[in-house]
Amino acid sequence: MPYFAVPRYIEFVAEIPKTPNQKVRKSVLREQGITPDTWDSEAADVRVRK
Repeated sequence: MPYFAVPRYIEFVAEIPKTPNQKVRKSVLREQGITPDTWDSEAADVRVRK
């Protein structure tokens, strides 16, 4: 994976919200935003080399 594609935030959820066509509802995930359970690579001081 290229360094610019490594996600900064990671959160594990029990179920991903989907549409009736089984596509991921990204807008719902964006509305939830960053929660206390969200892992932040910068806060954890993880650096990805270029």
